[in-house]
Amino acid sequence: MPEVCVTTLPGELRAAVDQAAVSHHSPIEGTSHEIRIRVSSRADTLEKIAAAVSMLKDPDAQAFGQQGSGSANASQPTDEPQKPNAPRKNGWTDLVPSQSVICEHDFFALGYTWWQTQVLTRRLRYTSNLDHLHFENRLVEAARAFVDGRLREATEAMHDCFDALAEERDHYFSSDPSLIDLTLLTPGTIDSWLETRSTSPQQPLDGDSVPRTALPTPENLLVDEDVAVAVADGPAERRERFRQALERNDQKPPSPRIADQTPGVDATPNGGQPADQPSPQPNSVGWLGGGPSSDFSFDEHSIAASEQRIASAVRAVRDVGTGPLTVYGRLGGGIAGEWVPAIAAAGFDGIVPVDFLNGRGFDDESKVLLGEGDQEVEALTSKPIDADDESSFLTLSTKLGEEIDRGEIATALMVHWPGGGCDSFHDVRRAASWSLCLGRFWRIDDYFTDGERPYHHGAAPKATPASAETVADLKRRRSRLHDDLRLQSERNVIGYAALVNPEIAFQAIDNGEDSTTVVANVAASLGFPVGSAVYRTGIENAQPKTSQSAENVLLMHASFPAARTGVHVSGKVSPNAASVFDAASSGNGTDLIVDVPAWGFSAVGPAVPLGGEGDKPKASSALKKLSRWLTGGGGKISKENRLSNEFMEVSI
Repeated sequence: MPEVCVTTLPGELRAAVDQAAVSHHSPIEGTSHEIRIRVSSRADTLEKIAAAVSMLKDPDAQAFGQQGSGSANASQPTDEPQKPNAPRKNGWTDLVPSQSVICEHDFFALGYTWWQTQVLTRRLRYTSNLDHLHFENRLVEAARAFVDGRLREATEAMHDCFDALAEERDHYFSSDPSLIDLTLLTPGTIDSWLETRSTSPQQPLDGDSVPRTALPTPENLLVDEDVAVAVADGPAERRERFRQALERNDQKPPSPRIADQTPGVDATPNGGQPADQPSPQPNSVGWLGGGPSSDFSFDEHSIAASEQRIASAVRAVRDVGTGPLTVYGRLGGGIAGEWVPAIAAAGFDGIVPVDFLNGRGFDDESKVLLGEGDQEVEALTSKPIDADDESSFLTLSTKLGEEIDRGEIATALMVHWPGGGCDSFHDVRRAASWSLCLGRFWRIDDYFTDGERPYHHGAAPKATPASAETVADLKRRRSRLHDDLRLQSERNVIGYAALVNPEIAFQAIDNGEDSTTVVANVAASLGFPVGSAVYRTGIENAQPKTSQSAENVLLMHASFPAARTGVHVSGKVSPNAASVFDAASSGNGTDLIVDVPAWGFSAVGPAVPLGGEGDKPKASSALKKLSRWLTGGGGKISKENRLSNEFMEVSI
């Protein structure tokens, strides 16, 4: 039982504790010194610390630079055993990342964790309950064991240090923050990312070492349409490596065998790896994406064209992967709020609406709900942290602690390019492999399926304004929108013809007929002479196609919703005619405002009956309206499909 725990007990309980069970921590042997040095890099830190220790042993030294390589080696006595199979550089093992055994990086990660924990507790809670004496003793024991090459003892002591910091944080913040490591990809960085996956350095375990950790620190990958097309069109060997990197293996490796510690017995001959020891594998990779390329702007395209582009991008991304794509995201451009229901309906468990190229799309809260009802979906809206910027990690723990205090789902979204990341970022990853003190790393798909569910609704995201906002691009934007609408109009005409007569649609597709020919064939199929009709196809709804008036006009509307358009016909047409909203005489003709149903047609003109089959004239005379108003309207207000009173007339 730690002595610090016994001292906090009441007097009668403290007296009843068996003193033999109390762990009395004695101060560190020898003289303690506080050394402050200014460094420019992590390797420079080790060299200057070694020189400082050497200077303390040699009071005659005047400066660090006078020690040279000999002073650096002075911190490592010659009678101490060397770590087996470990290259030396200035008295320290090389700074080589390792996923299997303890190394210098773990001490840096522990220092960063200690610092962040103390900043978190003292800044937000103004106190600390860390047993500093126990922590310092175990830290020194870990350092001595590591320098002596006793990796097993060093690993156990390091675990005690990380556990002490985890208990310190849990005392004030019981929930574990979520950490997301996101790697951004472009077609030009695919090879470099695959290279980092295939050349991850690993160190074999020797007989006096144990794996330093078993906590996963998964990486996540953003794959948009451009990356998917580049992978699909690239070499088959690279495509297969990319697919293998995205494979998910949920099977946990067997526990490594603990080497026999009997003196004089080498459990692993030649310092090799035990036969039943599984080879360390890189962390699994989660992925998100499915968004169109970054230069695609939803504002410049019609709804139909945007829907087709989204479906095409999602299909292209899913084809290059192995596992299901359950999280939607884009590298640039963002996601507009009106597209959230469509994305949710496509089967995505979550979305990341952040525009990483322009730095937009994030919210004050890290994880929120977007959409409503059945189209509700979780969204990661945390402000991205530049993993290459050391200053971004100065107050990481306080940022997460403040989110916990506000009742939010504390999440740190750390973003970088392949092979990127500053020292502090790698400290966070390495510390998270020892304990959950700083937080837990998530695969992005598990973050939405197994992570804490938000209960706050966020504001609808807005797509990043494209370069079309500038005056120079307005013409290009309008031209592209016009082309999309014209193409959609031609497709609608084919679909309209299929509703009237499928043979007309098949003939148009086979012969490549334009919309004018298709419309004429449809009119003839409906029984209207081609030469006496003015046609509408939904998109051209401003003026008739010909300046000459026709006696009877056929208006076809191959779109939705219902349309109301103006047309001029020769002759007199009653305003009570079917489909006529209003009519006004104009010379020898009549200007009509005609209602055309969606995906339907209307015929107007002098030869067309006043009403449809069985319909009555739609308008009541002024005398009838006045009489009904004076008498209180005792008559019926419903006639056929029309409701009317002294205030309004409703046609159903």
